[in-house]
Amino acid sequence: MAGRSNALTPISISTTISSAYNTAYPVTVFRGSPLVYLVQVQDPAVYAAALAEMNDALGNPGVLRLVAMRSGSRAVTHAVLNGGDDFPSVNEYMDKLYASDAFRTFASKVGDIRSVVHIESYRKVGAWGY
Repeated sequence: MAGRSNALTPISISTTISSAYNTAYPVTVFRGSPLVYLVQVQDPAVYAAALAEMNDALGNPGVLRLVAMRSGSRAVTHAVLNGGDDFPSVNEYMDKLYASDAFRTFASKVGDIRSVVHIESYRKVGAWGY
């Protein structure tokens, strides 16, 4: 990462992600079993566009979200959330995703501008409000 500038203002990140996200994904309540990719993104606009193209080509297990991190580790700038009704449906989707041309295209577009820092899996145990 030497020589790369990570000088993105919170407004530019928020505006870029929000406009790309709101255009690409309708608002839906998060489903039962999310798989979360914590990533370091150098160019949020390019990343959001590539993620939207992949979603258009392949769909998602129930919901796909890209969010900018507001606090926490500086190693993580964004999180990609894939959610479905249950873990088996999310796992089946991920197998389909990784084997797809859509994922290969996405990976080639974002490979130089993002690093996957961590992957986590959750199970919803309760929800209140939005």
